[in-house]
Amino acid sequence: MNSSRLIAAALLASATFSTSSLASETVSAEFTGPGGGQVGLAGSRNQAGQSFTPLVAGELSSLSLSLRINGAGVPNLIVSIFETNSVGLPTGPVLAQSTLTTALPGQYAWFDFDFSGSGLELQAGELYAWTLQSSGEGGYRAETAVGNPYQDGEGLIYFTDGPWEPMADNFIFGQRDVLFVARVGDEAEECAADVNDDQALDIDDFSAFVTAFFADDLAADQDGNDVLDIDDFSSFVSNFFAGCDF
Repeated sequence: MNSSRLIAAALLASATFSTSSLASETVSAEFTGPGGGQVGLAGSRNQAGQSFTPLVAGELSSLSLSLRINGAGVPNLIVSIFETNSVGLPTGPVLAQSTLTTALPGQYAWFDFDFSGSGLELQAGELYAWTLQSSGEGGYRAETAVGNPYQDGEGLIYFTDGPWEPMADNFIFGQRDVLFVARVGDEAEECAADVNDDQALDIDDFSAFVTAFFADDLAADQDGNDVLDIDDFSSFVSNFFAGCDF
């Protein structure tokens, strides 16, 4: 290893990383873990959802869910956004809707529902709800978290011909929240510090950057000059703490 890389490695190792310092004006609400539970949904009969309070105001651009297959068929998935009533359940007309038809994997994976151009302006501090259903008979499961409820929101469930109710009130599902990420604002631009491209900034990006740098992989080119040198280490630190619009 040459001397400049030794110096750069020492510089990066001395940096203290804390995702608590990250802020993004485009993130309106998120609940991404830990996972562990699941909501079994087959076809159009049952629905699930989650109420949430946006952290910032802005036009809803996308909502991502962790999903997997449940039975046969390719589900035609529909996510709808509602206002909520006095007890936090979906009410009134659909505010916006996005449809995704796709074959789901056997293991949970994240899928994006596009709301760009919907014109739905979410207000910070107000309680909304999104709901998930399939217009076909393709089965699916939505991943949930157990024992770590999302602040100012709760998992929702709807059975055929029944009303919406909190999952916590149901003996089958209990206290759960559905994993999701909702975003407002423009679609996120490419983020240099998200080296492993998982739509999150954390210690894994530090490891991915170091690995890419010493493998001469331009994924570590943080200053965009197509050269890997000590400047990329300081640029990574700056990019990391500047945050990303996920």
